[in-house]
Amino acid sequence: MTAPSVRSLLLASLLFGTLLRAQQNAPIPIPPLPPVPTKAAPTVPGAVPGTTPIPPVTLPPAPAANPAPPAAPAQTASPAAPASYTVEAGDNPWTIAKKHGIKLEDLLKVNEIKDPKNLKIGDVLKLPDGVASKGLPSAKPAPLVVAAPVADADSDLYTIKKGDNPWKIAKSLKLDHQKIIQLNPGVDFTKLSIGQQIKVPRKP
Repeated sequence: MTAPSVRSLLLASLLFGTLLRAQQNAPIPIPPLPPVPTKAAPTVPGAVPGTTPIPPVTLPPAPAANPAPPAAPAQTASPAAPASYTVEAGDNPWTIAKKHGIKLEDLLKVNEIKDPKNLKIGDVLKLPDGVASKGLPSAKPAPLVVAAPVADADSDLYTIKKGDNPWKIAKSLKLDHQKIIQLNPGVDFTKLSIGQQIKVPRKP
């Protein structure tokens, strides 16, 4: 082998070794990683496109208000007491019933009156339900109580009837009305009541 051939062979070997070392030292190429899929954010109603939505905030429940106390039970009103009427001078069951626009039978029944002639000034009568009293206020002094007259040798007893007065009594008995008044001191002849007794002169 000639010298030029040997030199060419050495040069080729040297070039091959250089290429081989260059390939060994070259970096190994890394394939690109696949893209990571991203999760789309939920759409919030009313959000502006292109802005980051703010998740809704759930507020804690408001504390319950104090319950109102139970209402007090309604009290049942007691029935009103029936109205009453105090007998005045000149009154009798008929005039009282007429004054209040009620029937005489109803007035007698509610008061259990059997004898209307026994009605006296100051007596308090009950009125039927729903009837208002048209008399004077009941809170008034009690009338002066006069002792019941007693017949004697000079007088007899007379029972007052409806419409009686000293003049009418004197006329019916053919007596002087002044003597009737004198025999009954303390009697108010303007306030006579049915059933009341007075003294009248005894006829000779």
